[in-house]
Amino acid sequence: MRSGSATFGDWDVWVERVGEGTPRRLTYGQYDKCLNPAWTSDSSEILFTTGLGNSSVYRVSLAGGEPHPALGLGAGFPSIRGSLMVYQKVIHSPQPIWRVGGPRASTRNREPQKLIASSQDDGNAAYSPDGRRIAFQSYRSGEGNIWVCDGDGTNPVQLTTFEHHAGTPRWSPDGRKLVFDSIEAGDWNLYVVDADGGAPQRLTPESSDENVGTWSQDGRWIYYSSTRGGSAQIWKMPSAGGPAIQVTRSGGYLAQESWDGGHLYYTKTQRPAAIWRVPVAGGEETEVVRGPVPWTDWALARNGLYYSTTQPRGDESEYEVQYLDFGSGRTTVVLRRNGSLWHQWLAVSPDEEWILYCEHPEAQSELMLVENFR
Repeated sequence: MRSGSATFGDWDVWVERVGEGTPRRLTYGQYDKCLNPAWTSDSSEILFTTGLGNSSVYRVSLAGGEPHPALGLGAGFPSIRGSLMVYQKVIHSPQPIWRVGGPRASTRNREPQKLIASSQDDGNAAYSPDGRRIAFQSYRSGEGNIWVCDGDGTNPVQLTTFEHHAGTPRWSPDGRKLVFDSIEAGDWNLYVVDADGGAPQRLTPESSDENVGTWSQDGRWIYYSSTRGGSAQIWKMPSAGGPAIQVTRSGGYLAQESWDGGHLYYTKTQRPAAIWRVPVAGGEETEVVRGPVPWTDWALARNGLYYSTTQPRGDESEYEVQYLDFGSGRTTVVLRRNGSLWHQWLAVSPDEEWILYCEHPEAQSELMLVENFR
């Protein structure tokens, strides 16, 4: 039995008889990831953990068919011996979106404040081009979907109603549309939806993983990460749909075009990950920020680049947001947070007055025992 795949996105559950070498697939990309497979005591079913953040345990018959829930949210790593099962129960506080004054903030109060919060995880925020609205991903309706709100965090409105994870919303230059990714169709695909609501349109028909889309400054292209060649690379496609063109050759994930449209900045998926750039017209790929830099925790500004770093400090960690000025080449720290906290998804308002990021305490876990499990 095995789970996982060589691609960057979907991990599914497969089985094969020892020595035969003919694997058989039991899940088909219905979930974010299928991990930690475990046999039931009678070997008729397999349990597996699924989910990027809000994990659950599902069971699927060895004969095939639709998987069914076995344990609720926060459960994972099942192990069975006879009629006993133990599993990990993860307990964490909901993840909110925080806001703090940036380098050009008009307020003197630089203390971070919760801007967008609910009883479930919120994150993955992006400012509209005029700074008046924020698009974000939220689990407040039960599954990850795309929402928008005013720039002060008020008046949240749900845009998508997908049954499977949707996230990474990014605005078109005119502020009328959002591109986002989802596994609604079984693998990662890009979709576009009107910022004021409507039916999402699927852009990518490929069976590979296409995600983290962003727009070119003129709105003609959408950049995104694709595994169609076997590894994650940056591609671009016409924003109205059409054949895609490969941009990078040595790895790439989240990409953003510079404000003048001359260069494409992106995260190279090496170890440690770093931020690189390449001329939009084609040319040499050059390193801009040496890693480790989180793949999605950086944002371009008009004259520089914001990015985060996290360093261990004993039992805690130190989270910093740094700003690289393209003109001078100097790097300055604009935010520092200490504690047993987890951070991700950096965003900066167009006027650089505000910085958004996600923060929540590190999850705690307990071992749970189930008797007479069947």
